[in-house]
Amino acid sequence: MIHALRTCFSFEFKRLFSIQKGPFILVLLFFCLFFTQQGIHDHKNTLKLKDTFLENERARLQEFVNYRQLGTYGFRLVFFPSPFSILAIKSGILPGITSYVDAGERLKIYNPLKGRNLFQLRKHLFTDFSGFIFFFGSLLALFYGYESYYKENYLKFLASVSTGKVTFFSILVSRILVLLVLVLIFPVCSLLLIAINGLPLLVDIHSLYFILVLFLLCLFFFILGSVFSYVKSKIVGISLIAVSWFLLVFAVPAAIDSYISGKSELIKPVYVQEMEKLEIVMDFEKLTIDKLGTLETGKEVTEADRAYMANYIENQLKKIRELEQELLTQMQSVISHYQWLSSIFPTTFFQSSINELSSKGYDNLIDHYKYVLDLKHRFVTYIFERVYFSNFSRVEPFVKNEENVFYAKSRVPGNFLWGVLVNLFIILLLTWVSYTRYKKHLYREPEKQLPPREPPVKGKEYLPAMEVNKDWYTPVHVRNEGFKNRVYNILSGRKTPTTIKNFQDRLYIDYIDIVELEKPMDFLYLCSPDQVPGDIKVKNFILYLSRLSGLSAKDRDSLLSHARLAPLLGKRFYQLEYYEKSEIFLVLTDLKNCEFYLIDNIGLNMSSGYMVRFSDKMDELNKRGAYVLYLTTQPTPESYSDESHEGYWPPIRWHEVIDLYRKK
Repeated sequence: MIHALRTCFSFEFKRLFSIQKGPFILVLLFFCLFFTQQGIHDHKNTLKLKDTFLENERARLQEFVNYRQLGTYGFRLVFFPSPFSILAIKSGILPGITSYVDAGERLKIYNPLKGRNLFQLRKHLFTDFSGFIFFFGSLLALFYGYESYYKENYLKFLASVSTGKVTFFSILVSRILVLLVLVLIFPVCSLLLIAINGLPLLVDIHSLYFILVLFLLCLFFFILGSVFSYVKSKIVGISLIAVSWFLLVFAVPAAIDSYISGKSELIKPVYVQEMEKLEIVMDFEKLTIDKLGTLETGKEVTEADRAYMANYIENQLKKIRELEQELLTQMQSVISHYQWLSSIFPTTFFQSSINELSSKGYDNLIDHYKYVLDLKHRFVTYIFERVYFSNFSRVEPFVKNEENVFYAKSRVPGNFLWGVLVNLFIILLLTWVSYTRYKKHLYREPEKQLPPREPPVKGKEYLPAMEVNKDWYTPVHVRNEGFKNRVYNILSGRKTPTTIKNFQDRLYIDYIDIVELEKPMDFLYLCSPDQVPGDIKVKNFILYLSRLSGLSAKDRDSLLSHARLAPLLGKRFYQLEYYEKSEIFLVLTDLKNCEFYLIDNIGLNMSSGYMVRFSDKMDELNKRGAYVLYLTTQPTPESYSDESHEGYWPPIRWHEVIDLYRKK
């Protein structure tokens, strides 16, 4: 398995990073770097705005002549995202936030992002690095998985060179590793671009988290694509891909957002909360005026005034804080519900994780909310203490250093580990589904039932049933895939009661009914040449197969130096004519020595010269002691044929025709 995996990985890597596909990858990389540079530009502007903001706030403080003015106008606090937001400058939930902290009862967070307003924000998808790679990465991974197992007969060919299980897992794992290489290339190049622009290199645990969630997203879509690759109709398969991608990328996130937005309606409206706080303040002021009268500006503060203010701080301010805490708890409940719901689907888990990694997610907003709430409580206490309990003539700044800048941190959702485990479970489940469908795909059981045929009679030249022996190879005219699939399944040891019933007395090997074989045969199946994917380079294909079959280096070099292969090695299969492909497959009969060769249509409409070489090669295989069964869709003259049976051309008659070709 390890040998097959190494061989397949090298083959798939060369196949993807080829001259034909390389430019497309470079175009994707260009757009990723473009959006990264845009994020860098926005982040640098934010850095400049932060410095300007701090300067203006310091200058603004100089305008206040007493603490009553400072308490009335307060100060502003800005939300500053982490540098990691460069990769998700537009995908994050939160836009720029400015909070106003004063001595009043209201907590002013603008847009305002409080309560239900938080869950009704419009997100700008696909216009930054993470959004672009989410859009195209999921789509390309889906198609990459789809074309992994689409060619049924090509898979049969590979499985006969190794085994069915080895073929499936070597393709799966090698393509996953190639996918991982791609997933690493784009973020690493973007991180290097950030460093080139003079910003700190973002190499920490959060970079690994980003790569992890991106890889899980692409891996999910890749495995999902492989599940659809077994759909026989290409139109139906691609339609299923398009529908599933649209649902997962657009419909599911929109449905969750809509559900959460509806659930947020249960949160107490901000204006109701503000009214409750206003009532607390007004009730206190009415009580104070009734007891002490109005406190005029410049009037000396009495001990009674101080006592009432101390009571306000201890009781009324506490009630206001409890109202804010109640709203905070309701918001946290909805956020938690959103994060748990998002973890179920790989697309929404990716978006939820990216929001938090960019520092523009719900968790950072909650921390910002708590920070502003705590800062406001301290500020109100500070102002009341300066106005009512101290005798300061000059206004001292409340904000020290950069306390009015909230530095958001990159993080992951609280249920991140659970989300990873759920995604892995879904991926493993889809892998099992894909492998189950692969086995049915590889060993497809024909639905059409065939009537039994008479057993061969020894001594007869023209046999009503088909026989394969080592004296000559047997040509068969087939009209569909049924005959080949039944033979392939039996040779692989996949005999089912249905196969035995439908194929009994149909094909004999040295006068033994093929359905009575006690164990699988060592065989090589050569598929029709047009079944090989067109993007494969001939040389890489030969190297892959020769290493997979265990050919020695000497035999491999001999295969590559074959006179009829040499001019074709640098080409790809889509560049070849059918006769050139057929020449390649004729040479591939030397891939391994085995008991049985099942050859499918490689001589269709070929020249008489090719058919002579083909016949000589089949005779050579017979002389090695192998059975050879050749299947063709081309009608054979004088073949035994009717509407319900495959055509059978007796080997003696076939060789007579080949002898006529030799004389031409």
